[in-house]
Amino acid sequence: MPKYLIYVTLATFDLFEIPFSLNSSTVNYTFGNLGTWFIKPWLPAPKKNKSGCRWQSDGFYYQVVNIFLILANNTYANQSSNKYNMNNQFALSNQQLLDIANNLRQKIETGLQKDGTEIKCLPTYIHPKKDGISGEATVFDLGGTNFRAAVVSVGKETKITCLAEKDITEMKNEGFSKEDLYQSQAETIKQLSLPENSPIGYCFSYPAKSLTNGDAELINWTKGVNIAGMTGNPIGVPLVEYLNRNTDSNFYKIAVVNDTITSLFAGLKNPGYDAYIGLIVGTGTNMATFFPSEYIPKIKDLKGWSGETPVNLESGNFNPPHLTPIDEIVDANSDNKGFQRFEKAISGMYLGRIFRAAFPNDSIDEELDGAGLSRIMNN
Repeated sequence: MPKYLIYVTLATFDLFEIPFSLNSSTVNYTFGNLGTWFIKPWLPAPKKNKSGCRWQSDGFYYQVVNIFLILANNTYANQSSNKYNMNNQFALSNQQLLDIANNLRQKIETGLQKDGTEIKCLPTYIHPKKDGISGEATVFDLGGTNFRAAVVSVGKETKITCLAEKDITEMKNEGFSKEDLYQSQAETIKQLSLPENSPIGYCFSYPAKSLTNGDAELINWTKGVNIAGMTGNPIGVPLVEYLNRNTDSNFYKIAVVNDTITSLFAGLKNPGYDAYIGLIVGTGTNMATFFPSEYIPKIKDLKGWSGETPVNLESGNFNPPHLTPIDEIVDANSDNKGFQRFEKAISGMYLGRIFRAAFPNDSIDEELDGAGLSRIMNN
């Protein structure tokens, strides 16, 4: 029986796993029977590729992603009791959920074929090691709320030997510059006792195009950030150059990967599953999974690359059918109207704005986020 693992990163930076398995009649995992509705009609027989690795045929990978995207939406709870849904704009029928799943599948297929699409499907040119990993590295994590830096030792066991963290919401302030960002990051990094000539693993939580040298180019900012002069340019090398000039550090190598890809990689420490999915549920939302390179027509001419390819879907930009008038209000009042529609429907940055749009009240902050909404509900 095929087995699958979803590895989830929450806004709290916690990781947890949702293992589940499928057969012809049931779905054994925490979301219950609704999963059977989505999974069973599309479940193909497993097959092996030339290298002996197990792949699913006929777009199964698309369906795994679709399934969890639908289930991640808190509208699932609304399906359990229709009698309470008479005036609930957010309630979705099973047919509407299927519409959303099919629409996402089509857009993922398009994103794998060409660049510049709604679902970007960004390949990451790293073949992650699944065993035999040892050594020490410096790691950075830039999200929508926090910047973290740590020194990590990997071998028989994984140890975080030192850690520093800073609230980085100043990134969203008007006029915040590239130099301001580097300086803020440097202040945090200076708190660490760094190893000599340390390589860097940079978890970067914004859409970026992976480069074959391990760096990445920023495609566009999200989560309310809009720092000038960085779009279309490398992310890692300029930061390393700044740190080497302005701190006592002596960094020589950096690999930049999306936070969803890092969550996906983290799941690989649990062997024996047929498929893996990385999911971010925090300030924003996104997903990633692996595709065989032959499933990605847009990289067929890339020399020197083949095999299992990590793909950052950038699913927060999915514009699903059946959004509500409330979602339209939130989008109209955002600084990137028409983009990140799924992210605006479910992620932490926008939950407070959804609440304010549904229950208009001038005393509620227009920029209310999920954390602020939690404080209101708990007080």
